[in-house]
Amino acid sequence: MSTSLSLSSPEPAFVLRDSDVSIDCVKFVKNAKNESELFAANRSGCFTTWNVKTRRKERSIVIGDEPILHVNSVDDKRIVIQSKNGKFSIFKSEEDSFQKEDEIDLGHFGFCRFSRFESYIALPTSRNGVFICHRELRNVVHRIESRQDGDDEKKRGMMMSLCLVNENQLVAGYENGELRVFELQNGAKVRSSLRLFTEPVICMDFHSVLSRGVAGTVTNQLAVWSLTSGNGELRLDRRLQLVNPGTNCVRIRPDGKLFACAGWDGRVRLFHMKKLIPLAALEFHREAVQWLDFSEDNLLAACCTQGFISVWSLYRS
Repeated sequence: MSTSLSLSSPEPAFVLRDSDVSIDCVKFVKNAKNESELFAANRSGCFTTWNVKTRRKERSIVIGDEPILHVNSVDDKRIVIQSKNGKFSIFKSEEDSFQKEDEIDLGHFGFCRFSRFESYIALPTSRNGVFICHRELRNVVHRIESRQDGDDEKKRGMMMSLCLVNENQLVAGYENGELRVFELQNGAKVRSSLRLFTEPVICMDFHSVLSRGVAGTVTNQLAVWSLTSGNGELRLDRRLQLVNPGTNCVRIRPDGKLFACAGWDGRVRLFHMKKLIPLAALEFHREAVQWLDFSEDNLLAACCTQGFISVWSLYRS
């Protein structure tokens, strides 16, 4: 993979038009037929699946009137959908539709999205708590309380982002710019903490093989950090400067070679994961890019407030 900086913006491989409503989440998945699909969820409460090969819309369902914050698969037949009203739903994928299996209301009205690792799901609850569920929404295997012994919860502020890095460790990002590692098998207690920013940790991602993560905030900074596998200690590796402030999403590619960040300025920026140098700035979107996702074969999807999705084929070798 070349590490040279691309000064001119390439064009997307293709563009999917959903509606005029802001799309706030995209997710690549493999269905039961092992076909690549792209999930898209918008601010009007509509969830859509696209066939990546044919580039056609396959199914749509209106979950409700509330915006959909996040969506991910539990397995090849079921998906979890998080709405802005604090409700989490599981839907089973049928041939031409989706059937609701379960729904719970955890009273979380913030912007913190749930996180998934294999068959485990970390759900944000009211008052900065977290439920760790296994396969089912009501199968809670761990509970994290917002207030720990000797804690000053007011200093941390709201929980802004979650990253379930493995079945035993959860990383949470807070309004005061702090990361915290919770050890789930040890009573879900705080193992370590690290202050990344003076502003909220808006988003983060983690690569388990590299034991390395990236976080974004409202300023023009990104923070690259590491998690020691043995003792669960957090370490700040480097801060990166962006041209403009505001990052809504960061995503590390599955092969660990690069990562992407979604900017408030409408740009998607690509960085070399090892050398931490910029590779390209994708300037297709005119408004804020809301979310990103990589496919297993290294396609990159970006969604925006304009209601369409750009799909990119870059540095795939």
